[in-house]
Amino acid sequence: MKESLGDRLGWYFDLVRFKVYASLVAESARTYLGFLWWILEPIFLIGVYYVVFGIYLSFDRIEFVPLLIVGVTSWQWVNRSVMNSTQSILNKANVLTKLNINRLIMPMTDLISDSIKMLVILIVVILILNVMGYPLNARYSYLPLVFTAQGLLIAALSLWGALLVPFAQDLRYVISLALRALMLGSGVFYNLDRIPATLQQTFLMNPVASIIESYRKILIYQETPLLFHLGWTTVTALLFIVAAVLFERSFRQRYTVLLAT
Repeated sequence: MKESLGDRLGWYFDLVRFKVYASLVAESARTYLGFLWWILEPIFLIGVYYVVFGIYLSFDRIEFVPLLIVGVTSWQWVNRSVMNSTQSILNKANVLTKLNINRLIMPMTDLISDSIKMLVILIVVILILNVMGYPLNARYSYLPLVFTAQGLLIAALSLWGALLVPFAQDLRYVISLALRALMLGSGVFYNLDRIPATLQQTFLMNPVASIIESYRKILIYQETPLLFHLGWTTVTALLFIVAAVLFERSFRQRYTVLLAT
């Protein structure tokens, strides 16, 4: 009997749910501190950047620490997810050559796993900022919008990274270099006020920069986030995700050949 679309979607959903759960459990079990590493890693990076920028380069430490906390934790989600995705299809070549399933299942599993980690980290960031004197405020109602826009942007970048690397594995290094350049141009270590007024709108055309600035407006400045930029990022990311799905469907047989070699 031919499988219906609903049955197939249900099977995909169950597969992704199982793989996400198994991935989180396995990652926690591999180390002594388990899931605490999800939180300790950004804290370590914040400490390193604070020494470099806050002490050696004498940035305003009172203002710099909360800016750095929000910037680094936001950026880590982008960097980790995109880089993980570049190997997600290749790492499952043995499975994907035997099963006729959508290749995007693999990066999507990693994306959902990383999103859960980011949600935990975001809660910790909120608690830390609250202790530092940045209390909960009415603008927190916008946080789901920022989180969703960032998640969709990461999904678009990650899906295309996963799809293109099997054609030329050197692209993984190109993506890594591009992410480093993107980090420096996204305001991870500085805020919008350090950008000349004439260049601020150009700076905010970078979706990662506008997302980081939106988080800071909510969590630190108690202001409304950049709604126009968030909406533009969301729509653009959705278009790229749809394009990725169509690309995978068009080249599915080609991937079978690539992964078998």
